[in-house]
Amino acid sequence: MLPNTDFDNVIRALRKTIIDYVGIDSNRVSNALTVRGADLLKIINSTELNSYNLSDSFIVFELLEDNDKEYFVMEEDEKNLCYVSYMHMDLKLYGTPCHNISRKLIATFKDEKILNELYYKGIYYKGITGPNSVNEFINNTLWPRCDMSIKVQIKTVIPKPTKEEYFNLKNEPLDIDSSLITKNI
Repeated sequence: MLPNTDFDNVIRALRKTIIDYVGIDSNRVSNALTVRGADLLKIINSTELNSYNLSDSFIVFELLEDNDKEYFVMEEDEKNLCYVSYMHMDLKLYGTPCHNISRKLIATFKDEKILNELYYKGIYYKGITGPNSVNEFINNTLWPRCDMSIKVQIKTVIPKPTKEEYFNLKNEPLDIDSSLITKNI
């Protein structure tokens, strides 16, 4: 059975795999949720920042749940539920070396040792798509870009709600906005 994990652990494990095996600096692999605006800056030292140039490479990723895939919930044991879901990490690889990096990523996620490492962290690899080549204007510069997607399945164990939580049997007032209730006439 697939070990237990959660959303944040999937991000950490996949990002670490990309950094470790593709050989890109950790400062150049960013969660899209942390990127602000079109100006990405590279860290030269602890106090100096420079704009990227075309010979630099960097990756912006986003982890998303696959809503079009079936997920399921089942009993793990008498106190817990098991939620199994599908996710994909969309990657945007920028810079002149992006095509070479995309091939490293494909090779990395075909390696049995790496896939076993991910499995023991609760991530079941389902496939990788791409690379799709695109060019993108950023700050009046045409950047080479490759788009890829890593597809995974995870299992998350969550505590089973008690009967009281299901039916609010504690006689507490329900927190319902009465303005949302309408009558059908």
